[in-house]
Amino acid sequence: MFSNLTTNSILYVLDLNGSPKILSGPIEFVSMPKPKYNTFNPNLEMVVDITAQIGGERREFKGVPNTSIANFGDSAFILAENKEVLNSYITSMLQNSRSVIDSVEKHKKLVESYEQALSELNPSVKADNKAIGELQSQIASLQDCMRELLSKVGEGNKN
Repeated sequence: MFSNLTTNSILYVLDLNGSPKILSGPIEFVSMPKPKYNTFNPNLEMVVDITAQIGGERREFKGVPNTSIANFGDSAFILAENKEVLNSYITSMLQNSRSVIDSVEKHKKLVESYEQALSELNPSVKADNKAIGELQSQIASLQDCMRELLSKVGEGNKN
């Protein structure tokens, strides 16, 4: 729990802006846990405020959940009270990314199957797609003819 950290304990940060990178630094201050909202419900989430020197810069983290790890969004950062907690988090995210990569080919095939199923269920969609393809082909042919005509007109002006 972040509230157990003391002055000069090391705070670990996984910065998610751009390429993820690990930052760390000594803690200057950790507040006493307080309720997230100003009520006295004992089941309410408790938060702490942390001040630390991260990457040579003094940073203040307000309203940090009093847990071992705190996620501040996919494009922000992750705070961890120790290396082991951050290591587990990164390992989990790595496994998740690998499983996404491994499933790409499966999903490409599924997309093709779903499109085929939809065209069988909705013959009008299949007909519309065929008509659109024919129109695109005709437009491409017209563009070629226009280029050829313009090049001939350009050659005629030179003479």
